[in-house]
Amino acid sequence: MQIEKVLKRHNVSAQVAGGSVEPRSIIFDLQSHLTTGWDRLLEIKEELMLALGAANVEVNQANGRFHIQVDRPNEPPVALLDLLQAFVFNPMTAVLGVSEDSRPVLLEFANRRMPHVLLVGESGAGKTALLRTMAVSLAMTSRQSQVQLVVIDPRADRRARIDPLLAPLDYLPHMLAPLTVGPSETADLLNFLVGEMGYRIKTQTSLPAIVVLIDRADWLLAHAEPGLRDAIMQLAQRGEGAGIYLVLSVRQADDSALASMLKANLPVRLVGQVVDANVARMATGLAYSQAEQLLGEGDFLAVASGNATHFQAAFLDDYELHLVLEQLYARQAPPLLAQPYVGLLPEVEPPQPFVRDETDLRLGDSDDFDFIADLDAEEDEEEDELLLAFDAWGESQA
Repeated sequence: MQIEKVLKRHNVSAQVAGGSVEPRSIIFDLQSHLTTGWDRLLEIKEELMLALGAANVEVNQANGRFHIQVDRPNEPPVALLDLLQAFVFNPMTAVLGVSEDSRPVLLEFANRRMPHVLLVGESGAGKTALLRTMAVSLAMTSRQSQVQLVVIDPRADRRARIDPLLAPLDYLPHMLAPLTVGPSETADLLNFLVGEMGYRIKTQTSLPAIVVLIDRADWLLAHAEPGLRDAIMQLAQRGEGAGIYLVLSVRQADDSALASMLKANLPVRLVGQVVDANVARMATGLAYSQAEQLLGEGDFLAVASGNATHFQAAFLDDYELHLVLEQLYARQAPPLLAQPYVGLLPEVEPPQPFVRDETDLRLGDSDDFDFIADLDAEEDEEEDELLLAFDAWGESQA
């Protein structure tokens, strides 16, 4: 170990005797009999930084032991638009982010056997941002005849502020209905989808795929009437066969609101930062996933078929999202459903011109699941108008 090599080189009689991993740092406990070890450790602090390749190292003393705290590096954000330009994706693909070996991590809804998804993580894990990334990437890789979206923010209402990460999704032309808020609106829409599911099963229809993204689904289930919970259960049990897919975001997988039967129908897990190893085991279904060591802010594990893929979630800021909306809105077409959804929801106006604030700096029965697509890292020879627009914008910013 590099720490012990540095200690030995400076004749400091101490050994690493355990430690802990924190969200932003790693703490090494030192065992030493030296009463003067504190001054000696302070003298070699900079050499420890060089040996460990760390931006910062702190030395402190507590509970009769010396401790070396090493800051963990922050992962740079992964730009969703860069990913979409660098690779050619199949239609109906949700781009999640980039794995440790720099390959895109995907969910492909074109596969009829695509399962439902459970998204787990504490506050600050990046769950809502990942829902936004999934919605936008699906819209950018798919026509409305292929994918339609439902986005639900259950804790908001028409008088309260909708989550700012989700609110702009209201303008996506792929939205089946305006962004749905509160248990009452959610119950109406989900019951409509149950009826649509029955029609699709009867007529053996599965397109367009309907992807239902529900933020804080654990809160919704805890405050919902039995009819709403029944609708979610029915969709979880039979929806995927009809091309209706649930993506449920929750804080903890062991929440009492999530019945075991519901979790059994959500075999794909996207797990962000969790509080401890027990919660990590419940969220991933794996004994030693180490999800408790994730950093938050988009640091995730994708888990299926007993395998885990570590990835950094892709992100797009509000300005980039507005560019996407301006291009997609021109393609808007009537939704291709068995029957239109009629709800007491407000109409969505076209997006207004964006003024930038310069002060703001494949899937089978889970046996052959693979988040990593075999893609060629080259640009599509037949780029569509959307990516051409991004190229032109990038040149103008250079």
